[in-house]
Amino acid sequence: MNIKPIDDHKDLFLVNDAFSNFFLNHLSVEKLLKYDFNTDVISNKYNRKNLKLTFFTKFLIDHYSKVFENRLSKFLNCRLRMKGYNIWLDEEGFFMDRHIDNNGDPVLGLHIYLNTLENSVGTCFYRNNQLRYQFPYIRNTGYLMINHKNQEHSAGIPVPQGCYRSSVYYWFDYC
Repeated sequence: MNIKPIDDHKDLFLVNDAFSNFFLNHLSVEKLLKYDFNTDVISNKYNRKNLKLTFFTKFLIDHYSKVFENRLSKFLNCRLRMKGYNIWLDEEGFFMDRHIDNNGDPVLGLHIYLNTLENSVGTCFYRNNQLRYQFPYIRNTGYLMINHKNQEHSAGIPVPQGCYRSSVYYWFDYC
């Protein structure tokens, strides 16, 4: 996993090479389309499926949870505890406007994209009502965000017709 700050504020980082090719192939869009999913308000409102995990997928996700917990604790020089994760499958038309996650909770979010979409952007972050950084939507990349009450972000653009975006989102708290 490579982690690089996007600017001098040190609260938003570009992440790449987070997962192995085996893991990424296991979670291809074609395979994720066969998963059951949880029905919740976000799923219904935004065309986002929160997938129910198979035993093996849960095993892989849990393995990476510990790897990321240790790696991020060392990188940030603090003790972190993984609080949870979701595997999301965003369907055609998915869009989420500017927002701040849960008023600054969780403390840390790690969002890794599992596929690539041409001409599609990943999450956009804003500072002082200006675009701060637009993450590319590329397989095995994403962002690490230290969450706070000014960490405004959006989905960028809607998922194009006939396309899917898949990603894993982990959230962490301090120990």
